[in-house]
Amino acid sequence: MKIGLIAPFEGLYRESGYEALAAMRSAIADSPLPGQLRIDILPLAVDDSADPERSGRAAAKIRADPAVAAVVGPLFPSSGEAVGEHFSGAELAWLPVFALNPIDGYTKLPVEGQAEWATGLVQRVAEACRAEGCVRLLLAGERAGWPLLTEAEWAEVAQMPVRFDYPQTIRADDGVLWLGMPDAGADYLTDLRSTQPDVPFWLAYPFGVDVFTRRADLSGPTFFAAWLADGYAIWAADHTPNSPAAFQIYQATQAAITAALAPTPHTSPSPPDPGWTVALFRLNPDGTFQQERK
Repeated sequence: MKIGLIAPFEGLYRESGYEALAAMRSAIADSPLPGQLRIDILPLAVDDSADPERSGRAAAKIRADPAVAAVVGPLFPSSGEAVGEHFSGAELAWLPVFALNPIDGYTKLPVEGQAEWATGLVQRVAEACRAEGCVRLLLAGERAGWPLLTEAEWAEVAQMPVRFDYPQTIRADDGVLWLGMPDAGADYLTDLRSTQPDVPFWLAYPFGVDVFTRRADLSGPTFFAAWLADGYAIWAADHTPNSPAAFQIYQATQAAITAALAPTPHTSPSPPDPGWTVALFRLNPDGTFQQERK
């Protein structure tokens, strides 16, 4: 049995891809099989270079292999639609890594109205934004793969004023949540710091943080967000790699194995560890990070 992995193994984000593959292998090694079942589980890793068009081709390649029982990936929402065209309705579990929520864990996409992964993240960042003294949240960057909500609808989610980014109007009491790719976010942040050195900035994903930190001006308050389950700290002490991104892949892989071995097709996978919440990590000027406790 194979578990597919759609991730970047070439190009700018290749480090995220290889970290994801290492985390998948760790999850496979740790995964207990039910009863006396004896089965070899192998990863099938296919490069998408974090590009939606290539993500679609990677999905088609994985779909063509009859030994694949479940698929993890892509890593970024911008590729979700391209991959979903191949796996929606398929006789296998598809777990987009970014798409999880506190109730159901990992869920299939696209499902209309199923946007808790996004709304929960925006709610948590808005809470932190207010704690930083912000009065308005700007949603910046390419929004491909995110729910198509209006500014007013996002404001209702965030419980504070929300604007889609207009760089020329950024104020000192704004906060910025970057929804696009990390490399573009780094360029945006570097420009922002030249005029607004203290505006808080959040990256919406734990993937590609290495790319972001190498390119961005981290002199001001800068963070990234990650959905994590309650057991992250204990897990991180015993695993390598142990970043928030690796934890998501690990949990998604174990959920994929559970779903693949389910007695009926389309069984909704759920995370092995309950209690999913959005954690925030502060990025230091040297590129290291630590979890925020407030």
